[in-house]
Amino acid sequence: MARRSDKKDRLVHAAADLFWEKGFDATSLADIAKSAGIPLGNVYYYFKTKVHIARAVADLFVAQSRELVHDLDRQAGSAFERLDRFIDILDTLTDARTRRGCPISRGAADFKRHDKDAAAQSADALTVLERWLEDTLREAGLPDPKARARNIITTWQGAIALSHAYGSSDYLTTTLTELRATIRSPGR
Repeated sequence: MARRSDKKDRLVHAAADLFWEKGFDATSLADIAKSAGIPLGNVYYYFKTKVHIARAVADLFVAQSRELVHDLDRQAGSAFERLDRFIDILDTLTDARTRRGCPISRGAADFKRHDKDAAAQSADALTVLERWLEDTLREAGLPDPKARARNIITTWQGAIALSHAYGSSDYLTTTLTELRATIRSPGR
């Protein structure tokens, strides 16, 4: 028998995936329950409304971003090596982002119409990445780490939007190659 927290986690992960695939408005509680393998009536035990699920999905995005940067920081190596691994990780996401866009930015945009707190929390997942980049770029001794970190996030997000819109990973692949070069080139 699944523990209650397992069911709640399954609901949140199912909702995150469906919100990413179909959008918040097009996803019903029945869709989420079915995807999670949980009876629809049980959803209300964990979440009163779909907005409450959106808040949990936003929390998941932040937790995943924190886990990512924590894992990167636990790995041995210089700041440059950790930055390279970060770009490697972004590269592994290229196919999914080309097909479906960015789940975080989609969540932030979709949730904004229904719950500004959930939208802001979703966006905070990108803030976690940006702050880690700033700290790591500073540790690497690169100039203007704050502006450079923001540029990395906005460039990556823009490349996701273009790759998704055109159905071509070329935008992301080229952008990640350029970001890697930018990180390694202190004068840029």
